[in-house]
Amino acid sequence: MTELSVPAEGFTLIEVLVSLLLFTVGLLGYASLQLTVQRFHWEIHQRIYAVNLASYMANQVESNPIAQGCYNLGSVEVGSGQEAMFQCVGVGTLATRDLAQADVNQWSALLRGEGQMVDKLNSSGLTNARGCITFDASNNGYLVTVVWQGLTATVATLGRCGDGFYGEGDNRWRRATQHWVSVASLDG
Repeated sequence: MTELSVPAEGFTLIEVLVSLLLFTVGLLGYASLQLTVQRFHWEIHQRIYAVNLASYMANQVESNPIAQGCYNLGSVEVGSGQEAMFQCVGVGTLATRDLAQADVNQWSALLRGEGQMVDKLNSSGLTNARGCITFDASNNGYLVTVVWQGLTATVATLGRCGDGFYGEGDNRWRRATQHWVSVASLDG
């Protein structure tokens, strides 16, 4: 008597486990990709916000030519960690000085995130943002700089604004954007 062999139908347990393992590895790869994309998206969002803040302050400097000297902050940084109100003395008229002071103090508040509220908390688009404005006499203009802390370490950015606040002394966490403001010379 001969036995008839019936071919097995379906999947074995090992095949199911291997396919489940491959599916899980694929899902983990996709999740990792999504996390990386979100991180890059947040970095782009921060850079756009910083460029807008630098451009805003550059426009304020250009629009107040009589008190432009007030905007030269030198080594003073505004924004995160700077709660004191900026004061300007001896440049321009009282009205133009007041306008320059208001501009710098408003910019400092924006850098601290006071312009964006979520659940009654400040939520700036930038982490630990600081701003600097320096006058370059050789090029007759102002350099408006915004620095902030990025999400990951990268190549250290150059410049003195926020130096030493982003990373372990090497500024690899610091991001920066700058805007140049040329000062018109009306001397003949």
